[in-house]
Amino acid sequence: MNEDVIDDLKQFITSSLSQQTAQLKQAIKFELKQEVIDPLRQEMREGFKAVKLQITDLSESVAQALDASNTSTDEQLTNH
Repeated sequence: MNEDVIDDLKQFITSSLSQQTAQLKQAIKFELKQEVIDPLRQEMREGFKAVKLQITDLSESVAQALDASNTSTDEQLTNH
């Protein structure tokens, strides 16, 4: 084989490997997104919703406690 043919084959092999590597990377990224990232995002959303509900419940409890305290204080002030 002459040098030109060998160089052409090297270039073809390099190009083919580069293209296959790029396709493989894309496939891995897609699989990673589907199997790992998307489920984690869903879990995070559910976790944030749970935390938000807990904060809402806590806020309501604090508001009720303040109202009860204010009512009790008002009664004490009225009775004295």
